[in-house]
Amino acid sequence: MRYGMAVEVRENNCRCWGDRVESMPDGSMVAWTGELYPRHQRWSEEIYGLYRRKGTEFPAKLDGEFAIFLWDAVEHRPVIARDRVGVVPLLVWEEGGRLVLSDHVDGLMALGLEPEVNWEAVADFFSFFWTLGDKTFFRGVRRERERT
Repeated sequence: MRYGMAVEVRENNCRCWGDRVESMPDGSMVAWTGELYPRHQRWSEEIYGLYRRKGTEFPAKLDGEFAIFLWDAVEHRPVIARDRVGVVPLLVWEEGGRLVLSDHVDGLMALGLEPEVNWEAVADFFSFFWTLGDKTFFRGVRRERERT
């Protein structure tokens, strides 16, 4: 697996892949990639605990560069979080009740997504040396914005 995290959500059913994926006692799932400080082995539990105490404001309490997916089994909803600067990429594709996300396009493709070229983003890149907004080189795939 070349990507750090890949997630697929369909009709309140969540599947996660990666090195840092953990199920919680209530059926919730935490998947994350990046670096969190100080380093220790129980970050998935820490992330989940912060989410339960602080709600969607929990990323403000984390120090590091990260992308996090949390499946809230109690509320039956996905929660997506990134660090304040947005160092770790997080690509998102949604269609027809299916949500797919990964930190690399390889992860999206491993889940069966066959993206087409987004020529508008390619033109942006050649004009500005960057894609504007949340656009990526792939039609229908957006870059999740950093959180403050």
